[in-house]
Amino acid sequence: AMAKVEHLDDESLRDAMTSIMTKKQAKRLAALNYKAQDEGLSVEEKSEQEGLLHVYDKSMVVRAAVMAELHKRGVNVAELIAL
Repeated sequence: AMAKVEHLDDESLRDAMTSIMTKKQAKRLAALNYKAQDEGLSVEEKSEQEGLLHVYDKSMVVRAAVMAELHKRGVNVAELIAL
């Protein structure tokens, strides 16, 4: 996906910044992180947390690539950071 960002138009790039990790997944990851600190996680919860962390990491890599491409195109990416 990252190798192809230069082929996307600006609107598609903006869409790519928000389409990987859902809000539901982010909330679940936060809940698992808190539980891990407070009382620990079961094997199943740890596995779920690791899967969600993978999705989160991937979303951060994609966001960085997208913002770099938009910046190269002269777009002010500061407004996009809050997305």
